[in-house]
Amino acid sequence: MKLNILAVLVVAGATGSLMSMEQKNNEPSRLNFVLSQRGYIKKYSAENMEYAVQPSEFVNKKITKVIPLSEHDRKAVEKALEDAVQKQTTITVPYTLENKQFFATITPLICIKKNEKRNSFFVKVTPDNLTNQ
Repeated sequence: MKLNILAVLVVAGATGSLMSMEQKNNEPSRLNFVLSQRGYIKKYSAENMEYAVQPSEFVNKKITKVIPLSEHDRKAVEKALEDAVQKQTTITVPYTLENKQFFATITPLICIKKNEKRNSFFVKVTPDNLTNQ
């Protein structure tokens, strides 16, 4: 009887561990950046995703210069930053890095400093899971 209870507990524990691992794999993957008005990375965080470049290499540097993007993708990200400010709306732009597709969702943030209105940015980077499967 004690052996049966022990076996049930072991199976329940193993099942719970597998389910939590599966849940973790299903959690969204993303990188978050706060950029200055000129596109310099000021803050960052990661959720279930690795950085392509170590944070010590990209903090206080321009996002389009730090990440090794193709000329086409770099221009697309720069245009998305400009469009986000001009239209005051969130813009999503696709790009490729190391043969993987990603999306950068750029949201302008308005801040007022010394009575001057400026934009900074919140950037959410997510993998294109449809092409990465």
